[in-house]
Amino acid sequence: MPQGAEWLADPESLDRSVSLATKNFLLGYSSQLKFSSYRYDAPHDLITYPQRDKSIDSESLIAKVTILFHGKDPTYVRAIQSHQAHNRRFGYPLFVLRHGILDGIWNKPVYLLAILLEELRKPEARRLKWLLWVDADTVVTNPKLPLDIFLPPDEFPHLHLLTTADPNGLNNGIFFLKVHPWSVELLSSVIAYRIFRPDEELRFRDQSALQVLLKEKRFRRNFVIVPQRWFNAYQPEHDGSRTLPFQILPGDLLVHFAGVPNRGPRMRVWLDRAEKHLPEWELELEYTNHLNETKIFWADQLDVLAKERSEAQSFMEPASELLARTKQQLSTHSRAIDSGELEQVEKHVKQLMTSLDEYSDDPETIKDAYQNLRKSAFPLQEAIEAPKKEAHRQARAALSKGKQRLLQPASSNAGNGGGEEHLRSKIDFLERLLLEVPDDVDAIRKAVDDIQYNHKSGASNSS
Repeated sequence: MPQGAEWLADPESLDRSVSLATKNFLLGYSSQLKFSSYRYDAPHDLITYPQRDKSIDSESLIAKVTILFHGKDPTYVRAIQSHQAHNRRFGYPLFVLRHGILDGIWNKPVYLLAILLEELRKPEARRLKWLLWVDADTVVTNPKLPLDIFLPPDEFPHLHLLTTADPNGLNNGIFFLKVHPWSVELLSSVIAYRIFRPDEELRFRDQSALQVLLKEKRFRRNFVIVPQRWFNAYQPEHDGSRTLPFQILPGDLLVHFAGVPNRGPRMRVWLDRAEKHLPEWELELEYTNHLNETKIFWADQLDVLAKERSEAQSFMEPASELLARTKQQLSTHSRAIDSGELEQVEKHVKQLMTSLDEYSDDPETIKDAYQNLRKSAFPLQEAIEAPKKEAHRQARAALSKGKQRLLQPASSNAGNGGGEEHLRSKIDFLERLLLEVPDDVDAIRKAVDDIQYNHKSGASNSS
């Protein structure tokens, strides 16, 4: 049996990661195809399952994904083949797209999305957990490094994308993407970007679209930029010297030729090296610094996460109070503002509720929602405060007149039959109302009326 075609004897082994349509195709045409561990000249999408190293205990929950449109170029075929020893050692499936779906580089998010949807339709226990996208211009230099050492620890369940950045910004030549609905939303947004934002310049096409989208609230909390050398190292200087932190070191996973002009000859230099399996490059994990580097990085990220959570908590109480107060005011005073203002308040009430429920660790999201509600609720507050302000103005006027009357000579209050003491008690009562229940507009108005009536009654008696 050809190596790599073990599933021919056991069709059920296809079920884990191959769609029904793909399985039917492979089974139907297996007699016409000549299988090896990898077949890169076939005109079809193929998923390869390399023979895993029996010394590796756990089943891999990570698959690699790539596109190979350079089937006639042996350099790119060799580059993909450089992953073979790595994939076989750890049992990583490899998804290879061999024909275009959309134009150019936009095939990357489309193909990833197709695989994601295929995985998500399965029972959770049978899904892959992560996909590693690798551009075709990558050469594996150390097949002894397991990919899971780069994945986030359990303390980061909200992280669904691990990517890197170079001096030009985000680089999506190699990145980890979790099999998760968030990833579907992200890729769908990338694919749709140029359609719904046609006037925006995308210097690096899908990569630029991704960079912009990751700044938006829906996505900004669920990815992290990791050190580039982990899985997206670049080649060193021509003389072999290393002057920049993202340049490859012996023991690193792979080298990526992103944006390199005339990359074929340079790739072949590294392919010649990789194919020799030199011991100074193919280091066991414990002889590299990766475990230490990843441990330090994730510890630092835990500190960042704790700080963000603390900052978010500082907004929780005032935001919750504003939300409760606004909802109560809407229940009693919604008619005090026009329909457009009411619509904005209700919109931002929902936004703040969602932020408190779903983004409790995100201070920026909570702060934005809090400020939006404060701003949109201002007309409601003003409408509610207007009667109160008017009542307080009238109260101050009544108190002023009442106290002036008390200061008048006793002769002017003659004949009031104890009216001075009665007026003083009403003044004291109104002052207590303003101090103790300043929002009780009806009570304040009644107390004002009582003082004004007393004043009019006294003036009448004096005459």
